[in-house]
Amino acid sequence: GQFDATSFDPLAVPALLMTGSEDGGFQGQPAAWRREGYDLMPPGDKYFLSLVGAGHLHFAAGLATIARMDTHRIMTALTVAFLRVHLGVDADAAVLYLNAAYAAGLTGAAIPAVSWSEK
Repeated sequence: GQFDATSFDPLAVPALLMTGSEDGGFQGQPAAWRREGYDLMPPGDKYFLSLVGAGHLHFAAGLATIARMDTHRIMTALTVAFLRVHLGVDADAAVLYLNAAYAAGLTGAAIPAVSWSEK
């Protein structure tokens, strides 16, 4: 891979990474490649979310498609929760919103499921 086992050792801050199951790399890497960095990060307030059915451009601004609206709703809700927790605004948000059940509850017609990991 692009990274080795120590590439992310210095990362001692919280991290929220999001991608889609159809978000392959620009050099032909499969979408699963985007998880590599997360897997190498040390534990402690690290979150990884993959939106089933989302491609790279679903995360970008543009035409208001159902897939983009689903993606942006999920992305916004979890980013706000992450920032509320890690900027010290609302410690309870971690229990209430930074979890697989909450993420799954945000899904919609175009993004029917999510894959959530935390460490």
